[in-house]
Amino acid sequence: MTYEAGAHVFVDESKSRDYIVVATAIAPLDLVDVAKELRSLVLPGQRRVHFSKESDRRRRAILAVMTSLPVTSHVYVTTSAKRSRDLLLEVLVADLLEARATSLVIERDESLVAVDQAVIHRSMTTANQGPHLRWMHDSPTTEPRLWISDAVAWSYARGGDWRRRVQPILAAVVTDL
Repeated sequence: MTYEAGAHVFVDESKSRDYIVVATAIAPLDLVDVAKELRSLVLPGQRRVHFSKESDRRRRAILAVMTSLPVTSHVYVTTSAKRSRDLLLEVLVADLLEARATSLVIERDESLVAVDQAVIHRSMTTANQGPHLRWMHDSPTTEPRLWISDAVAWSYARGGDWRRRVQPILAAVVTDL
């Protein structure tokens, strides 16, 4: 899996049929412009873009904007229900450490924060590196760059035309982990 050195990576998941984790990488110089463009997608009365709650017409419009941004998404898929999140997070962190990514932001789910912290710490210790990788959990209401991974995860899980629509920003898909 290839990420650019210094990349900032934003992670969300889908638990439909398979367990899918999407990691969207953004170069440091593009972080502000990407966030600004994403915030412009919020409609009056919305606090965020949440892909599963949008109409199909709006989903198509959102994806048109997202796939025009300077981002790349990496999809990790497993069909195994046991330890799915832990396994995919371990593989993701190993990829980020190898690439010397700078930052990892995971969508906050209070019930999973402690487990995620343990998995990330173990992965960094096992790799015997990691001071260059900062990580945190954040809310999609405060971190709009998480919306891209949300949209890609939803689209990838749905397949068909939705998966085709995110193809321009898919850098890699890792399956059967």
